[in-house]
Amino acid sequence: MESDTLIRRDCYRFMKIFATNPRAKNWHYLNLHNVKQHLKPTYSNSRYIAFCPYCKNPIVIMIKHSHSAKSCWSIYARHLVRSRNSFLKINDDTEKHCLLRASNVSFVPCLTKSFDCNEALINKYNLQKTLSFYTGIYFSKKLITYCLRKGKDFVFLRHTDKYNFPFALLIATKAICLNYRKVASPNIINAVRKNSTYFDVFEDNQISYCSSKKATLWMSFRLLSQDRKNNWPRMQILIKEIHAGDAHVIYSFNVYCKLSRNLVQQDFRKE
Repeated sequence: MESDTLIRRDCYRFMKIFATNPRAKNWHYLNLHNVKQHLKPTYSNSRYIAFCPYCKNPIVIMIKHSHSAKSCWSIYARHLVRSRNSFLKINDDTEKHCLLRASNVSFVPCLTKSFDCNEALINKYNLQKTLSFYTGIYFSKKLITYCLRKGKDFVFLRHTDKYNFPFALLIATKAICLNYRKVASPNIINAVRKNSTYFDVFEDNQISYCSSKKATLWMSFRLLSQDRKNNWPRMQILIKEIHAGDAHVIYSFNVYCKLSRNLVQQDFRKE
């Protein structure tokens, strides 16, 4: 039975987190307690099958006796390369682009392009949905065009690819003005209503002035330092209002990079 599955032997890092199924929204750190609590052994008592929280492909978790003085067990996990189990479907392309096993920090500037962007091939509808997912606001076609122009250097952020470039695009854009934009997130709506001095959200979910003073409401994007516990890139999103040079943060939240499908209408040749 163990020969049915092969484990990749390459230079990529071991997985540090796992999910119990491809659709799970929660994930767990890779340790003996979590594996025993959330998974059942497969093939043998030392092998478990779980799933990657980012690319959703199956991973194999191995538990072995260790001679280390700190622990009598060693545990590691890697993506599956091939399986004869029809329930463990592997997407070779998404597995190849998985960020959780990257050997260096993602979305920092690099000298060469990580991604060749042909704007004509971008699926603007799916890009719009992904950007709205990250930010909690509605993205118009005009706003998408603005981001693609202002954040054009997103193609020079490391590990940017056809599955994650909306995340890189926001980082490169740095900030967008929220005046008169429509909001989808209830958390943002509540924050504006409770914490803003100059703005309110009205019945049509549009941000508008509640004061005669002309202020601006900005949403800014900043890549956070990589968490070595999970290797998962994340950004901080700040919403602040500015009036007469004074800035006041009214809300902040963090989001992890997600793998989004069908963002381009065909594969780019160079990534």
